[in-house]
Amino acid sequence: MQNNLVSSFFWKGLSSFLSRAFSILTTLILAKLLTPDDFGIVSIAIVFSSTLGLFRDLGLNQSLIYQKNNIEKAADTAMIMSVALSILLYFIAYLLAAPTAIFFNSPPVESVIKVLPVSLIISAFSSIPSSLLEKDMDFKKRMLPELASFFTYFVVTITLAKLGFAYWSIIIGLISLSFVNLVVTFAVSPWHPTLRFHPEVVYDLLSFGKYAMFSSITVFIYRNVDDFVLGRMLGMRLLGSYTLAYRIGNIATTQITHMISKVTFPAFVKISSDIEKIRGAYLKTFQWLSIINVPITIGLISLAPHFYHIFYGNKWNAAIVPTQIIALLGLTRGLFSHSGGLFMSMGRIKEISYLIAGQLIFLLLLIYPTIQNFGIVGICILLSTLQLFLVLILVIKIEGFLPNTKDRYIGLLAPPLVISLITIAIPINGWIIVFGELNLISFFGFIVLTSLLYFLVIMKWNRKLFEEAITLIKAWKQL
Repeated sequence: MQNNLVSSFFWKGLSSFLSRAFSILTTLILAKLLTPDDFGIVSIAIVFSSTLGLFRDLGLNQSLIYQKNNIEKAADTAMIMSVALSILLYFIAYLLAAPTAIFFNSPPVESVIKVLPVSLIISAFSSIPSSLLEKDMDFKKRMLPELASFFTYFVVTITLAKLGFAYWSIIIGLISLSFVNLVVTFAVSPWHPTLRFHPEVVYDLLSFGKYAMFSSITVFIYRNVDDFVLGRMLGMRLLGSYTLAYRIGNIATTQITHMISKVTFPAFVKISSDIEKIRGAYLKTFQWLSIINVPITIGLISLAPHFYHIFYGNKWNAAIVPTQIIALLGLTRGLFSHSGGLFMSMGRIKEISYLIAGQLIFLLLLIYPTIQNFGIVGICILLSTLQLFLVLILVIKIEGFLPNTKDRYIGLLAPPLVISLITIAIPINGWIIVFGELNLISFFGFIVLTSLLYFLVIMKWNRKLFEEAITLIKAWKQL
């Protein structure tokens, strides 16, 4: 189990790093080539298409990972259900495209909504074999389709943007990503569908999947209702600024800890019957998440204004403060990104679903007056506050079934926080006070120097972490 877990973290980590690097690089380049309006139009299309994707999924992917019997029958049945629903949902998207464009007072929204959901049908074929690879913790094979598809997205999107395709460059890039992912997934997967439907496994799939789907839908609405309301109230330009700020400010969560949660869920499932093991694994993961996320957050907050001014001038000024606030949201979300997998692995998916639903209710009650009075800065503060309250409740709930956990969080979090402030925030802000704004050379210089300084101090503070890292590196070399 130990070697399997190390292998999973290595290959998923490598895959996540490279694929997310392509994604981040693409976003940064597109911010130079496209306008905030383009980002706003694409944001609406992605939210719309992703909403439909939730209903296609039915929680089947998580259910397959949790499933212990009739795996082959369950996989065949899940694929047929997923593909059939995807086709139906595409026609629904086509019919709703025009009303959606009218709602946002943006004619281009209609055409992109009619095109982008094609990717739902394509990805329906690849989602089941991908989930089976994750169930087996075979992240080495899972890496290839991810890298191939993100590289394709990078090449296609940047090329089309340079040729003047505007927002269409992203739409076509996303469809290309889904197609390449499908082809490579079937090339590496040992499982291939027989296209036989087995009614006897539907109940087992949906009994777990219904809560997974409910949770996914709730999380999705929570994370995207702000785009809909902002787009309606403030227009595409401010929505585009908010979208870019959200992507950059959430780097720690979406680009790094996403990898952690993908690995920890199947790993937690395997040890869920041993309380001591799962507590130790959960807290060790929290420690490493703290060591990774805290310095990234401090760095984002310190460097965000200089990043935008150096690379984009005044074009994205409206995104600076929201990026800094969203970085705090990303930190709290990232530190507890593996908690959902913990709840699911121990059969407590209903509890986490209800907690997220409660968070959504408060957001729906407060979002309109917040945006009306405080704009995009206000919604960023609201989201960060609601996330903090959710974390406090999670800590209490986890203590209920994993005793002696809640007193460990501060002790694990405090050292990375203090060291980050000393090695990152103070040097950067001290330089700015004395010498003024950063330029391109000093910007990258501070990234390299503060990262190195943080690493040296954190290892000096806890020699055991250094030894653990060495052990992991040696294990990786044997993979």
